[in-house]
Amino acid sequence: MILLLQGPPGSGKTYIGKRLSSELGILHVSKDDLKETFFDALGNEEAETSKKLGMLSNKLLFKLIEKVPGNNSHIIIESNFDPELGKVELINALGDKEITIVEIFLTASNEVLKKRFKERWESGERHRGHVDDKRYADLEEYLSTKPRPLSFAKEIIEVDTEDKKEIIYQKVLKEVKNYLP
Repeated sequence: MILLLQGPPGSGKTYIGKRLSSELGILHVSKDDLKETFFDALGNEEAETSKKLGMLSNKLLFKLIEKVPGNNSHIIIESNFDPELGKVELINALGDKEITIVEIFLTASNEVLKKRFKERWESGERHRGHVDDKRYADLEEYLSTKPRPLSFAKEIIEVDTEDKKEIIYQKVLKEVKNYLP
């Protein structure tokens, strides 16, 4: 099973992904983890570089999807894939492989997402390479596109993340367990 954990920045993807990985023992790979590895290696903190490394990281995630052998293996892939391009890339990565894909799309109101985005950066816990302080306009533009799921998976589970973290997590966990042996 491939669990696509999707949604706009600030929707709670990393929190949910890490908890699921820890509790269920499933490998969790995120776009941001890959980007941060590149940032550390390259030492660059420019907004344009961050965008390019984000695209490269997504390409690597699709390459990883190509390598998933089948339904006996499970992986959590976390990103905010472009709905059109992401669907094409996913189809290409899967080829003729038969594997269950479950997409969990996390979201919240634009106001909440913007607030979380800003708070995450200002907390000092966000890797400096993301340069989120220089990317508020990018977030505004992204949110104006009304982010949506890839709509390719066997099951698409949309979750509003404006409730308490634990309530949201338990809801997602329950859904994911429906697809595990």
